[in-house]
Amino acid sequence: MTAQITPQGRATIINLLLSAGFLVVLLLAPIQRELTIYGLLLFASAAALNFTLTDTSAMRRVGTWVLGLIVADLALYSSVELLPYLDTSLLLLLVLAGFLALCAAKNSAGKFSLKQLPFLTPMVIFLLSVALSALGAAHVKDVMYFFGLNLIGYFIFSCLVISYRGRELPKNLMIFVFTTGVASALLAIWQLYSPGFKQIVFPFLAERDRSILLLWQEVSRVVGTWQHPSYLGLFLAVASICGVYLLFWAELSAIKRACVAFGLIITSAALLLTNTRSSVIGAWLGILLLYVLVLVRRYEFVKRLPRSLSLVTLGVIAACAMLLYQFVFVSEIYRKPQAWRVDASATIWGRFLRSDMMSTESLVQRSQLYQLAQEEFFAHPIVGIGAKNFSYAVTARFTVPGTDAHNLILQTAAECGIVGLAALIFLFSSIVVRVRKTIWGDLDLTSRRLVATSSAILVLFLFDSFFNNPLYSLRLTVLFWVFLSCAIILQQNNRAQT
Repeated sequence: MTAQITPQGRATIINLLLSAGFLVVLLLAPIQRELTIYGLLLFASAAALNFTLTDTSAMRRVGTWVLGLIVADLALYSSVELLPYLDTSLLLLLVLAGFLALCAAKNSAGKFSLKQLPFLTPMVIFLLSVALSALGAAHVKDVMYFFGLNLIGYFIFSCLVISYRGRELPKNLMIFVFTTGVASALLAIWQLYSPGFKQIVFPFLAERDRSILLLWQEVSRVVGTWQHPSYLGLFLAVASICGVYLLFWAELSAIKRACVAFGLIITSAALLLTNTRSSVIGAWLGILLLYVLVLVRRYEFVKRLPRSLSLVTLGVIAACAMLLYQFVFVSEIYRKPQAWRVDASATIWGRFLRSDMMSTESLVQRSQLYQLAQEEFFAHPIVGIGAKNFSYAVTARFTVPGTDAHNLILQTAAECGIVGLAALIFLFSSIVVRVRKTIWGDLDLTSRRLVATSSAILVLFLFDSFFNNPLYSLRLTVLFWVFLSCAIILQQNNRAQT
């Protein structure tokens, strides 16, 4: 008799094929592009085998692993172009999103309609406003890119919402994000300490990203594989909030909790290395909000103060991270040839507490960007100058490499006009209302903790949007929608149980 493979065994084989295809495309394709076809064949084999799965738990296990690969792809991004406008990690993201759609189609079995998708109407209106901004755009391809990155984020969100109920996906997401956050922190530290980082990582980066990395190294700010310190900083802040959830509320052994605590120290110290004040402040505000949302039950927070042991543990972790940064990493910064450009601003005091020359220059530059955004809005009030076209206005005005407005509201107003700004406010208002209802719903304690973690991260994104433009990054936009899907999944699960 021939042994029959169980559904869980098939799920394991599919996950192995997906992992092999992922590694081939991510690690080998940038070096030899012809190898991409082998990675795609492995993905096709996994898809063919996935069609034979009928067990719901096995299909959801595959979908969860696909989400883990998506998070890994976002953190370890390879920007080498395989084709014009199609780099390695974007190809991986599209393939994995397609696989997630396949899992969603099998899980829903025709029981889910488009009308049931959360935020469909405000999202369609927002995407139409982005498309409309092309009327005033000098560079339409940038409008198309911005349209595409938002569409991809919402597509992945939709697949997750359709496919999943229960707590397993949100729990696994916390593990995926925290693990890749620690990996990103270690890559940033490696960048600081070793010239080997450039020798090994550069083959996986496009030429434009190599020049960006070298530019940030000139002022001793780490970026790892994230292209910009603020992007890395926000991701590490998100990973820190996930780490707090894992440390205090996940069902982990004592050894695993100790590993999480050590990982939190590493990510927090690397977060300081990025020198992004908004991410550092946002991380601690997010952790504070996490505690409030977990303990609040119809305004009963004052009656249920957090245990002192948890607060002491967080204090010790924060102290260790600052000591590691101040007495290990900063000393290494001063050994660099460009140390004269950093001066005392590399210290915690200089970077975050006092007003130094670099801080003053940054404030002046941002005020100029804010002023330019207002001028562009008043000059093109209806449809704006085109999504992601603000950087060209910066280059034209200041004859320097283009940058964004460092404020999501101002940049949206300048690029998409009053139409886009109204659409953005409508979308975010819909999200805030839905998430607030979820938090205030009758959730069990485990679900409340997961919803609180996801909500704190969403608030962190919105907070950072006042100082940077995280939702103009494909990677951060996808993460935003993934965490939003967790809150919606838990709300739907609660409704199904009641």
